[in-house]
Amino acid sequence: MLKIYNYAKGDHKKFFRDKGIDFSQHEKTVKAIIDHIRKDGDKAVREYCEKFDCTQLNKIGIKTSYPLIKRAYQKVLKKDPFFVKSIKLIIKRVENFHKNQIEKMFIFSNTKNELLGQIINPIEKVLVYVPGGQAFYPSSLIMNVIPARLAKVPEIYVTTPVKNNGAVKDELLCVLYLLGIKEIYHLGGAQALAAFSFGTKLIPRVHKIVGPGNLFVTLAKKLLIGWIDIDMLAGPSEVVIIADRSVHARNIALDILAQAEHDTIASALLITNSRDLAVKVNHSIRSLLQRYPDSPARRSLANCSIVLVENIKQAFDLSNEIAPEHLEICLPNPLKYLSMVRNAGSVFLGENTPTAVGDYFAGPNHTLPTMGTAKFYSPLGVYDFIKRTGFSYFSREQLIKSKKFISKIAEIEGLPFHSLSVMLRE
Repeated sequence: MLKIYNYAKGDHKKFFRDKGIDFSQHEKTVKAIIDHIRKDGDKAVREYCEKFDCTQLNKIGIKTSYPLIKRAYQKVLKKDPFFVKSIKLIIKRVENFHKNQIEKMFIFSNTKNELLGQIINPIEKVLVYVPGGQAFYPSSLIMNVIPARLAKVPEIYVTTPVKNNGAVKDELLCVLYLLGIKEIYHLGGAQALAAFSFGTKLIPRVHKIVGPGNLFVTLAKKLLIGWIDIDMLAGPSEVVIIADRSVHARNIALDILAQAEHDTIASALLITNSRDLAVKVNHSIRSLLQRYPDSPARRSLANCSIVLVENIKQAFDLSNEIAPEHLEICLPNPLKYLSMVRNAGSVFLGENTPTAVGDYFAGPNHTLPTMGTAKFYSPLGVYDFIKRTGFSYFSREQLIKSKKFISKIAEIEGLPFHSLSVMLRE
């Protein structure tokens, strides 16, 4: 079960030591794909799609259009109306949260002879990447499309890899319909990101790419920054849980296992001042795995651990240093601890708010910074899909009043024509 470390002794640091994984060979592979697509366009895109995903791209076409999306929605509505009801409710909740992030233009003046301000414009073209495979994550699609839509991005594209039958899941098409997306491209992997970054005859060029993906997708995002903007370079999913003896051990065990079932490199950390709770959590994990012996959560328990602290302040000190993607505060009156949180992607307050609530239903975005980047990154939001542009207006009178100050700084910086551009203005 989970190894228990002692914060006072500092032995927990061994657990967090950098594993030093080398992705240089993977990066070379991705760079070769990007370079090939930049040079040969659609021809290269087709080659890679047929190599990695679908050998019948010519037959099925490069995208699914609106009539098929609408037909899939009608099919799902008939087969599983509760799924449709659930998606509609989640969309509404996510919209209600993100509406509060909408920024507005502002304008003000320091004197009657000037105007200063900022205008807001949406990014014009955005791609939302949807991973392929057997897994299907409608929540991620919603979390990426809704902020872009509220930012009034005029062109939102969606792409996902397909296999040889060319089928995009009806449930995915249903969600697209409910989000107002009218087509989806049949492209995946690094080749999809490269194609949308450069544009081809068949594929539009976008200005930003968002959405989760595998290692090759993440490396492609990294290498394409500058050609396009991205949401973030996401690493393995993670949770930190701060709890004391008042919490039910089984609830903590369930949240650790829920995190562990993401993939083999997901991690969970319980920080507690109660050795009794630590022991009980380990016992609960063992019991739950006996009930669910085939659970994929078993694979990543080696990445999970428990740290014993002397007090709750130490717990938050450690959590803020880790800057986790998800932070659960399972303490009595959890709201009073919110001011102690400096670095975290998203915070879940109280024993009745597990991470799954935020993953699927609450409303705040679940596209979150990982691997300590919550120290300087924020969750995906409406603000990620807008551009801010400042503007200035000076009357002749205001320029005359200001020119000596402008000239002084220009001279210090060694830029004489900057100075002359105001001093000699007629």
